Amino acid sequence: MLRPDEMGWSDGNRYLRYATQLLDNGRFDKHLTAEPFYPVVWAGVYAVFGRQLITVRLFLALAGTLLCYVVYRLATLLSGRGTGLLACSIAAVYPLFIYLSRTCEYPTHLFSLLLATTIFFTVSILKQPGPVWKWTACGILLGLSALTVPTILSFSPFLAVWLLLAVRSPLPGRIFKTALLTLSCTAVLLLFSAAWYQWYGEFRVFPFHTQRSGGAFFLGNSELNYVYGDTGYYALFEEGDPELEQHPVVKQHLKIQNTGRAIKDLNIRNQYFREQASKWISENPRKFHAVLWRKFLAYWHPYVTPTLPNPDDSPLKRAIQTAAYLPMLILAVCGVWVTRREWRYTVPLLLVIFTQCLTYTLFITRVRYRSHIESLLIVFAAAAVVHMWRRIARRLSDTGQPPPDNVR
Repeated sequence: MLRPDEMGWSDGNRYLRYATQLLDNGRFDKHLTAEPFYPVVWAGVYAVFGRQLITVRLFLALAGTLLCYVVYRLATLLSGRGTGLLACSIAAVYPLFIYLSRTCEYPTHLFSLLLATTIFFTVSILKQPGPVWKWTACGILLGLSALTVPTILSFSPFLAVWLLLAVRSPLPGRIFKTALLTLSCTAVLLLFSAAWYQWYGEFRVFPFHTQRSGGAFFLGNSELNYVYGDTGYYALFEEGDPELEQHPVVKQHLKIQNTGRAIKDLNIRNQYFREQASKWISENPRKFHAVLWRKFLAYWHPYVTPTLPNPDDSPLKRAIQTAAYLPMLILAVCGVWVTRREWRYTVPLLLVIFTQCLTYTLFITRVRYRSHIESLLIVFAAAAVVHMWRRIARRLSDTGQPPPDNVR
């Protein structure tokens, strides 16, 4: 049920607080713990359309519409107009995209748009590397993506290497334009660093000083995760729970967690949590492998909330999610095969899928994190459907039967 002015998830309160700070004070709070671009977008929407959650939800619905268009352009660039139209149609009715387009509590849908647009410019560069503005736009989009969800940084080195290797142009030009892309991305990151220096006289490089990577790494690789899963204990245990003594695993986890949160310096805090996680991994290699495999499977799970009870969930919604996702995933795997001859252009899509899956498997996994790459899976799935349609049409034509309307 759509509740346009109610916050469905508590995480949204954090982004709302930062957006309000930016509007009221002209700057973020000094203890900013989120990547800054989504609160900036949120504040911009509030400034133009008024301070109501419905305005942000409508903006994200618009972002979802733009995502469908980007999917169309990307699929058309890779495999023709027929594939583009089909991919756009799938994206428009895909249940997870519809769900996330009204969930302003997370930057998921905005990041999906930024990521898909970055990949579109990457493929466009590989097709026609000449215009310098494409390289600059790709770098800017990459920087904005990193300031929204920093996991994209795991893809960045692969992107630079692939552009150096795969672009068909003289080597000096490739080196210059790849450097230009890198500088464009870095300039976007440093804009927020410059703003922070003006506000507080401190130099902080975003997103590295805001990400909670240490805490996420510890939550994803700990005894608690092995026993309960990284969300399985939320509804059962709290810090003041009188039954906590009966659950030593939870007690030990909260002790480490509270010790880390008491550390004010973010770098030292992240280092502390990373050390605790690394210690557990080294002492429990078999448990670590089991947790890793479980997180990998959870990343590809069909349900949006497979481990955390959701008041908006129902058997019908889960059936719809499964019916939409599993065929798309199978077709996407087929699409990777049928587009193999276009490997020069499809490798960036596969690198994004690989790096995002690997990053979240190493840290913590949510199905909404997979939604970042589902626009790319839809492109591959559409390519597979169009390929099969064309083969059926050719076989019918060979047997003398009237073929169905072909997909151009």
